[in-house]
Amino acid sequence: MEIGVPDGKGVMRIHIDRIPVGGLHLVETRSPEWLTNFPEFTHRDRESSVGPIQLDITLERLGSQVHVWGSINMSVSAQCSRCLDPVFANVSAPVEVYLVPERGGDFDEEDEGYETYSGDELDLAEHLRGQVALHYPVRFLCLPDCRGLCPACGANLNIESCSCAAKKFDSRWEKLKSLKF
Repeated sequence: MEIGVPDGKGVMRIHIDRIPVGGLHLVETRSPEWLTNFPEFTHRDRESSVGPIQLDITLERLGSQVHVWGSINMSVSAQCSRCLDPVFANVSAPVEVYLVPERGGDFDEEDEGYETYSGDELDLAEHLRGQVALHYPVRFLCLPDCRGLCPACGANLNIESCSCAAKKFDSRWEKLKSLKF
């Protein structure tokens, strides 16, 4: 069953009338370039990279609606947001969305988990990329309690200590020392 033809833009066109009664289960691997909404993965001078993207998605027709659920998994290589050490993490984005026709769909536009499609086919890729964007971490940490870098000397405080913080005090905060709690 042809569900779509990759065209370099990451399209996953699915003809709604070809979704069988018992549902359609898709297990696919996509390249990092498939995440077109993440420009940092498409540039060669990137600070982070992502490995192959594993899609495990099920589609089920419910009248004119299509229920899509499953997960998207990938491994990411990035920098720690505090100390800049390399971080390797697994990112998993759960997928749970109902696709309803643009016209005649019985849902409130404010409802979470509902998106629209038009015509007799849908491009599932845009909906899936949106789910990755919702669940992608804002920052990566090498350790939950990473101490980061000293702002004065740049020492990695996870590895070594420095006396910069003890020496330097901003006098504008002097009045706060006299407050009693």
